Amino acid sequence: MNTQATATLTALMLIGQGLVFSATANANSQDDYQRWLQGTQQEFKSYLDANDKAFLGFLNKKWEEVDVQKAQVRDPEPKPVTMPVAKPIPLSPPSKPEAAAKPEPTAKPADTPEPAGISEPIVKAEPVQRPAAKPVIKSEPASPVPPVISTPVITKPIAAKPAAVKGPHVSFEFFGNPVTIAYPRKFKSRFRQPLKEKQI
Repeated sequence: MNTQATATLTALMLIGQGLVFSATANANSQDDYQRWLQGTQQEFKSYLDANDKAFLGFLNKKWEEVDVQKAQVRDPEPKPVTMPVAKPIPLSPPSKPEAAAKPEPTAKPADTPEPAGISEPIVKAEPVQRPAAKPVIKSEPASPVPPVISTPVITKPIAAKPAAVKGPHVSFEFFGNPVTIAYPRKFKSRFRQPLKEKQI
């Protein structure tokens, strides 16, 4: 036999064996997946059953009575119709500040020597000036002014006539405005069948 024919025959046999092996491996992996899926579903079902049993056990137990607070009674007095207005409190005139009392000098013990050349600071208390209080002016709330509502005036836009276009063109209205678009002659083409939505 020819070496080329032998090589071709060997290649075909190897490809055939590879196909058989991959089909067998694929079947085995599908079986492994099915076993894993069934095991996982069984574990989940047993988990749900255990939770359902625990919940049913809780419901079947004797329930304890609980003291509940009484409901609060609504205030029997009617509420005011209008919002109450607080009366302004008149301000009293500011009082004059009292002069700061000078501390009385304390007697120093005779043993303590007097420091030379240092005298005590003299503190002068100056009166603090406060601004005069403004008189309280009672004002009545102004009566509300009704808002002025004007009716809107709707004007229709004046449609301009499209300019004359030479050659092939397409005209249409876009939101009430005429639009004309010119296109080259080569742009137009014929289709064998009518176009459908999916083709566009």
